[in-house]
Amino acid sequence: HGVRGVSSSHFLKLIEDRGQVGFWTSDVITSVCTISIGYYRLLGIDSSTPFGFHDLLAVMHPDERPIHSDMCELLRSGHAIDRQFRIIRPDGTLRWVQNKAEVIVGVEGRPARAVGVIFDITEQSAARQSVEEGWFRYRTLIESIAVMEIHVTASGEFVNIEGWQTLTSQTEAEFSGSGWLEAIHPDERPLVWSLFSSQHNKDDFQTVDCRIRCADGFYRSFLLLVTPIWNADGSLREWTGALCAGNGAGYAPSERGDYPPVVLDARYLRAARA
Repeated sequence: HGVRGVSSSHFLKLIEDRGQVGFWTSDVITSVCTISIGYYRLLGIDSSTPFGFHDLLAVMHPDERPIHSDMCELLRSGHAIDRQFRIIRPDGTLRWVQNKAEVIVGVEGRPARAVGVIFDITEQSAARQSVEEGWFRYRTLIESIAVMEIHVTASGEFVNIEGWQTLTSQTEAEFSGSGWLEAIHPDERPLVWSLFSSQHNKDDFQTVDCRIRCADGFYRSFLLLVTPIWNADGSLREWTGALCAGNGAGYAPSERGDYPPVVLDARYLRAARA
């Protein structure tokens, strides 16, 4: 329903004046566009300049053109578009935009016009890139220092099932609930469990040396680093951390009392001579 005494153009102007957005419509056959003032402002071009789809490609970053040059053809075939790409304004500034459009079908059932909107998403893109870079650094750090990443629910269940199964060869049935603790050496099992059961301990960081029975049946030393993550109301959300290789070879007798075989190569022999 419309608002009495106010046309849709008033609302569109308000949106354009208050945000980085522009509206456009195009004849899908001729590709001739009619664009709003906000569109001109967003692209940084003079509002008296005639505009068509080829003009959008002209301001598009050269690396983006091969990927998005099919937008006009998609509209002609009746497909909606939703694309994100970079543009270079005439003043040399680089911006990220999102171009969305739908096709209006004529009386003959063929695509006739496209109506669309374009947004400036530079800030959102920068924020997303910052998050992605932070995540990449985090993953690189974890992969360089840890055997596996640790996520444990507030109730004490492991989330990283695949990594734990690979390390210990525990089946899903053996692993479920607190069954993963069975892979911890009996002498360290109470200490390890205490890290995840003390929900009122708000220490930022905790570490413990423990031995874990690996897939070959032998216990090896690991350093377990964990920290709690709390909800806004102060309740425990989960535990997160990393499992790192322990000091030295880290071998301990298995329950059957034997040790894994040791294979010496040239590095060990040179070290022994030194």
